[in-house]
Parts: sequence; structure tokens; C-alpha cells
Amino acid sequence: MTGRNIPRRLSPGMSVAVLSPCLMGDPNGHPKALENLRAVGLDVTFQDIREDGYAPFVASDKTRAQSFQHALESGNVDAILFARGGYGAARILPWLEKNAPPPNFPLVLGLSDITNIHSWLFNAYRAVSFHGPHLRGLSDTRTFELFWEMVSGKIGSGSDLPIGESSVVQRGESEGILLGGNLETLAHLCGSAWLPKRRPEEDWILLLEDIDEPMYAIDRAIRSLMHAGYLSGIRGVILGPFMGRSPRPDDPKGSLEELVREAIPDVPIVTSSLSGHGTPMATWPLGVRVRLSAGHSSAITLLEDPFKGNS
Repeated sequence: MTGRNIPRRLSPGMSVAVLSPCLMGDPNGHPKALENLRAVGLDVTFQDIREDGYAPFVASDKTRAQSFQHALESGNVDAILFARGGYGAARILPWLEKNAPPPNFPLVLGLSDITNIHSWLFNAYRAVSFHGPHLRGLSDTRTFELFWEMVSGKIGSGSDLPIGESSVVQRGESEGILLGGNLETLAHLCGSAWLPKRRPEEDWILLLEDIDEPMYAIDRAIRSLMHAGYLSGIRGVILGPFMGRSPRPDDPKGSLEELVREAIPDVPIVTSSLSGHGTPMATWPLGVRVRLSAGHSSAITLLEDPFKGNS
């Protein structure tokens, strides 16, 4: 991972900052999650700078960006978690600055609207970050177990990522950097400076998931990414749960799998029940190389340790 920014694996005594770059989260709303984090020895604090008059956000866009930037760069924060997602992280992107990375690069974990932040971190620093639950999700026992197995370093190079129930949509085997996240969020970055840019030497394995989107909107989002060149260099696709999707008579395809297979042909495609808004949810590293195997069964194998070079 030469030239990349990678976090340290978490261990007892390390500090965790909880932030709200998206919609306002209740610091006391998920006591079981806080109990789980503190039970493994983590020191959890809420570090939002709060300003009145900006509901449904905790503060202005600029101030929320400053809260995240301070946690990222202070050197005193080992991990950044998020109170919730929803909407709002895209609003802070213009206020974020690429500065010299701190020696202690924090572990950043989130999903859904936090895909904006994962994208910014990858573009700015080629950073390893983690697609995983927000604070509420860590209340679930199995989700927390999967989180702790990953962030404490029990899953390393050569390990298969937990994928839960899975099916093979398109056979094949490929390798690349695992990237992606929430489909609609990625599509809304098209035309901006924050849609991840692929370097010529990079191949990508793309994770896509979403919630409450009809089939035509999923198709539109995938086509937008295609038109923006984001799908150039994609060597495989992992479809997380697409929850809350009701069939319509005008659906462009009979199934999500058929739609994606047509739009992104000639690469292995698998599904995973653990990589989206559902419960339980796994924690996966983004920005590391993986092997995607889609044969008689599905497997996603880490080819790099997410914490390589850090203790």
C-alpha cells in the first residue's frame, strides 16, 4: 500500500469520535451501541460543534466540515464513527481541505450518505476507510461482532470477507481495489470533483447497495456512473441489499441482477446480504485489493491487510 494512508487496528484504550456530518443524531439515542463500544475498551466521545438554527443539521455546512477535519487531523482520534446518515454529507465536501495527513490516520467507518466521505478520502488520500454501520447499527449483537472482528485486525490478508447469503449473478474471477457504497450517493457525485478518479494502474471491484429506490432510479444511477466514466476499469461487482424496492409495471428489467448484468457485462457479479442497510451488517475495508470469486459459490478474499504497516 505504498503512498496510501491506512489506519491502525483498534484496541482497548483507543479513542473514538462520533460525528454528525449528515442529519442530526441523538448522542444518547443508542445506549446499547455505546455500551458495546465501551465494553471492548474504547473511549467514545461526541465531538460535534453544535450551532443553533441549522436543523435538521447540528451546525452549518462549514462547521460540520471543520468538526470532521479536526477529528481526522488532530492525531488524538483513532476512529471516527457517525451518529447517523440520511442526507447532508455532500454539503460539507466543498469545505473539506486536503492537508498533510496525520501520522495517526483515523479509522473512518460508515455507509449510505457517508459514501460521500469515503469518496473524498479515497480521492484526497487514497485512504483505507470502512463501509460499515452507523452508531445505531452497532446496537445489534451480530453487527457489532462483525465490526469488532474487522477493526481489531482479526481479518487480514488472505481472509474471506463475511458476505452472508450470496448468489452468483455472473461467473468469473477478478482482482481489484474494493470501492463503492451507496449507489444513489455515488451517482449524485457525477460531474463533481469528488467522484472517485481511477488511476491508469488501478482496477476496481465495485460494491453497490441502496434502499427505497425503484428499479428505474437504480438503472438511471448506474447509467449516470457509466456516462461519467466511473465504470471504466471495473473488474467485478458486489450487489449488497437493495431494500424497500417495490415492483412497478414500468420496471426496465425483471430483476436487479438482470439489470446490472446488462449494464456491466463481462465481469464477475455476486450478491451479499451483509453489505448494506440490513441487519446484521458486516464491516468491509474500502481502498484495499481483493479477489472476487464467482463460481459454484461466492467469495471476496482480502489480498492486502487493511492495517498493513500499522500496529
